[in-house]
Amino acid sequence: MEEQFIINGLTARNKIIFDFVFHYYYSGLCAYAEKITNDSKVAEDIVQDLFVALWMKAGALNISTSVKN
Repeated sequence: MEEQFIINGLTARNKIIFDFVFHYYYSGLCAYAEKITNDSKVAEDIVQDLFVALWMKAGALNISTSVKN
């Protein structure tokens, strides 16, 4: 999927795009956070909080690189 399409969808709070991003990145983000925290439950909480913030602040997103970054 094209990066700008995803960014525009997130900014517009498109639920389908958000769902795609969540399912695509969730496990990788949890693994990364777990390496830092050494606690899988804490890592999941951090990633869930990230996605809640992403949804709540979607209109103010300013992604200039990539969604992955």
